[in-house]
Amino acid sequence: MNSPFSKHSITDISIGAEHLDFIYSSFVQTIIAIVIVILIDVALEYLVFTRVSTKRKKRRYKVYIRNILFWSLLVFLAKIWINGFSHLLAFIGFISAALTITQKENLLNLTGGLIIMWRDTFAEGDYVSINHFTGIVENIGIFYFTLQEIKFDRYACRTGKVIKVPNSYISLHPFEVYNYDNLVIYDRDITFKFSSNIDKILDFSQELQTKLLNYVKTLEASYTNDEKKESQKLSLKKVSLLPLTEVSIQQSHPVGYVLNIRMHCSIRDEMKVNKFIDDNVMNFISASDVNLTEE
Repeated sequence: MNSPFSKHSITDISIGAEHLDFIYSSFVQTIIAIVIVILIDVALEYLVFTRVSTKRKKRRYKVYIRNILFWSLLVFLAKIWINGFSHLLAFIGFISAALTITQKENLLNLTGGLIIMWRDTFAEGDYVSINHFTGIVENIGIFYFTLQEIKFDRYACRTGKVIKVPNSYISLHPFEVYNYDNLVIYDRDITFKFSSNIDKILDFSQELQTKLLNYVKTLEASYTNDEKKESQKLSLKKVSLLPLTEVSIQQSHPVGYVLNIRMHCSIRDEMKVNKFIDDNVMNFISASDVNLTEE
């Protein structure tokens, strides 16, 4: 006598075997897809790095490649594990509706990440100031970008604090971006007391301008190709790249003789220029009857 459950048991075993075959097949295809994506990433990055000269462009293309491959892999894996493309579209529609309700913040961050990537807003290694966060971009992720915090008035002085900033901030707050290949305007005032010897200050102004001119030439020797191109563009626009010093009288606080220093320099050289000027000013003060004003 046949068991009444035998037919159902055979059917269940058959369905279970089909499920196991599907899982095994999907798992193998997933591993193969991941390996292929990794190989494509390595090959594309090798081609880009051998043809692109500047570090900024290399970092930017690296982010492009990895984001494109990541999203392509997600779509391909969804196609593997979800039976039928129509089911895939329905699944994506369902997930989108659910995410819109429950993951609004993450969606904004994801959108911000796409804006950073496609509009080349900034790249790893750039100096960024956004809202009350200021630092050097260490990493750009899908939802957040990471900053190495620095002091606001000194470009190279890192505090050791690492900040994770949501990508959505770039669409909600104004921000400033500088990169290593940019030449920026260096503008600094040094104020001496009215009791100081004005003739010596005027002589020092001319002497400092000559020293800065020679110092800038040594800095320009280490410029990247992009910095040299930008310098040439500014020259064609009749923008003076040479250091200029000028002494004037200031009657608002702090009162005194103001030595103004203006020039163009690479953002990465700003601290070097600051130190060079500080050293010369301190030597001048120690050897002359002049004094700086107190803030």
